[in-house]
Amino acid sequence: MPKYGQYDVPNYENMVNFGTGQPNNLNLPMEWFQNVCLKMATDKFGSNENEHKQLLQYGAIEGYLDIRKKIADWLTTKYYKNLLTCDLPIKYEITPQQIFMTNGNTGALHTLISKYCESGDSIIVENPTYFIAINIFNEYGLTVEGVDMEPDGVDLDMLENKIQQLNKDEKTKQSVLFYYMIPTHHNPTGITTTHEKRKKIAKLCQKYTNFYVIADEVYHFLTFSEKYNFYPMADYHPKMISLGSFSKILAPALRVGWIYQNTSHKNYDDNYGFVTGDSGLNKSSVLDSSGGINPIGFKFVEYALDDSEGERPIDQIITSHLSYLEANCQIMMDYLSQFNNVEFFKPNGGYFLWLSFKTVNNTTNFLKLCERNKVKFHPGIKFSTDSDFTNSVRLSFSYYKPNELVAGLERIMDCVLKFNLINVKLLGSSGKLGSLIKKEILSNKDINYLGDIKRDFTISDIQELDPYNSVIVDVSSDMGTHSLLSTLIKAKNYVPVITGTTGLSADTNKLINLYANYAPIAHITNFSEGIPLFRNFAKLSNILTPEWQFSMTDIHHVHKKDAPSGTAKTIKSEINRDVQIESIRTGEIIGEHTLKISNGSETITITHSVAYRNTFAKGCINYIYWILTKNNGLYNKIDNDVEISIYPQKT
Repeated sequence: MPKYGQYDVPNYENMVNFGTGQPNNLNLPMEWFQNVCLKMATDKFGSNENEHKQLLQYGAIEGYLDIRKKIADWLTTKYYKNLLTCDLPIKYEITPQQIFMTNGNTGALHTLISKYCESGDSIIVENPTYFIAINIFNEYGLTVEGVDMEPDGVDLDMLENKIQQLNKDEKTKQSVLFYYMIPTHHNPTGITTTHEKRKKIAKLCQKYTNFYVIADEVYHFLTFSEKYNFYPMADYHPKMISLGSFSKILAPALRVGWIYQNTSHKNYDDNYGFVTGDSGLNKSSVLDSSGGINPIGFKFVEYALDDSEGERPIDQIITSHLSYLEANCQIMMDYLSQFNNVEFFKPNGGYFLWLSFKTVNNTTNFLKLCERNKVKFHPGIKFSTDSDFTNSVRLSFSYYKPNELVAGLERIMDCVLKFNLINVKLLGSSGKLGSLIKKEILSNKDINYLGDIKRDFTISDIQELDPYNSVIVDVSSDMGTHSLLSTLIKAKNYVPVITGTTGLSADTNKLINLYANYAPIAHITNFSEGIPLFRNFAKLSNILTPEWQFSMTDIHHVHKKDAPSGTAKTIKSEINRDVQIESIRTGEIIGEHTLKISNGSETITITHSVAYRNTFAKGCINYIYWILTKNNGLYNKIDNDVEISIYPQKT
């Protein structure tokens, strides 16, 4: 683990983690930070020594006045200088009284939810939305209600229907019904809610007395275009508040954010107050006890907002971040544009690309394959309120360098090709049959060979396999089969298994039957395509009258250990009467089985012989496709049974 960081972001050669939603360490303003530390060590802050020491005291609940003045001035410039149109009936000037300092946006959410919500309340969110926000709301015991997104923002009809649904019972109607939204460069989709839609959301605030909006605007100033046409949500209605943070635009470790509520609206009422009024956050007993949330962090930010030298350091730092983000985003979009099996929303800022696959329908399972290929991301279902977006992922372009991002995308697209393949591992690959099966697998374009399972394998060798699209082929030994199934059960990784091992002990057969409770397992004594048909012929012979006598010859090479062979035993198991078996071991005969049936005047002879050993290997491939279609249970052949009627037996 790193000494200071929340977690260690891996080197791209080991893993590209597209889930990393933080700035690259190289882009963090360390030189500025060091200079501020020197200033703080020498500046007196004010006219007397006591004012200097006040920095180490409990702070003002809403944040000390100087920092709020600096933020108000800066926000006035940032919010309104580059607006293409100015058509809202507001004062285009933010005051310190409209600002409440927070411990980042997460701290703001925590403070708001803990003060204004009760366990059991509902909260409306966009679907999808920031997954940690969902987790926060769940931890507070809130019921999270999702409303769908459209390319220009939330589905307004669905939003109003949800408000009406939650307000239909006056007895259980909440005093405050929050709608949490990310209006600008949405996390995870990148969508920015249009000006027109923001105005319509404001009308809902006016229409429904208990409806309030929390706008998470952490990406508001990470816009690639210098000109944009969106205000902070707080400017649309007094019941809307905008949360901002310096985590993405300055440095996360400072833990400084703000809540902005526009109190200059003509219809503003102190009852709406979050930053003012009798029910405002400044009346919080928790904050009253602890004082300002982060006074020292606020002081660092105050230096970043200092415009005494003509340009604020914060603006230079944001410009640096933006240049990096825009270049990275474009590189990722250019790369992905080559493929017709993916779709993505083109963002105009922020940190994230929302990618949907046309040929991958379960990105949670897909992630397991990608991790083995040294790339990670957050699957779409993580951002969902209703188990949706199973073919989507969120990719961050904020951290890695351009060449590293491309390396990660190459790994993902490689996995897209492999995900719809069948992943196979082989136990017993060094044997005669095993080596032939391996050769057939490697030549099959629909199968992805994940490698050999060695004799000394461990749980980690089979833990990576996903039962969704993986199969283990076992052609080892009694001991190997027993060890394989024991390990799979211990790991609780119930992958479909095909075992062609014969001469199994009672203990191993018992384990096979146990494993069949958890996964499909096929015990196949002969992989050749003709043997299932031979078995059906044998089963069909049960219709013959009792006068018929049965015998079988089982011929194999001199190296064959078991006699009778497993195949001979399997054929015999289909016949409901005594069958004499003669086993012959001679030369290099691969395998020949002859069933002879006679009643003295009639004789039926059925022979199955194999000329080439790779017949079994080719037949094994058929079983790989087949077993993935089966439910849990024990199988001993591909299903192609015939219906037969048994003649009444003589007494």
